[in-house]
Amino acid sequence: MDFTTDWEKMRDFFKLTQEEFLETYEYVSEEEYLATCKIVAQADNPNYEAEQEFIKHVDSLEGRDLMYFLIQDCMGLNSNSDQNLKYYYVLQNIEGDAITAFLADNLNDRLVKNFIKEEVNGKR
Repeated sequence: MDFTTDWEKMRDFFKLTQEEFLETYEYVSEEEYLATCKIVAQADNPNYEAEQEFIKHVDSLEGRDLMYFLIQDCMGLNSNSDQNLKYYYVLQNIEGDAITAFLADNLNDRLVKNFIKEEVNGKR
C-alpha cells in the first residue's frame, strides 16, 4: 500500500524528512512510506529496477569475484558479456577514472608495483 494518490501527503512527502513525515502522519506505516519512496524513485528513474538488481548482485559478490567484477565488468573490459548487456545502463554511471581513483586511494603503489613485478618475473 502507498499514498501516491493522496496529494496532501505527497506534498509533505517532498517537504519533510522520513522521520518528520511519520511523526506528522502517525497512522501511516513505515512500509507505506517506503512503498511510496519506491514508486517515486521508479517514476524519476526508468532504470530503477535494473539498478536495484545490480546492487543485489554486487552485494552477493565477495573476494576475488567482487574484484573481478570491479575490474572486468565495471571498467568495461568484458563488454560483450550477457551480464554487462543486462546492466548496460547502470554501468554507464561508473566511470573508469572513478575506479582507478578509488584503487589509487585504497591500494599502496608499492604493493601494486611488487605484484606486477612478481607476476612478470614468475612467468619466466
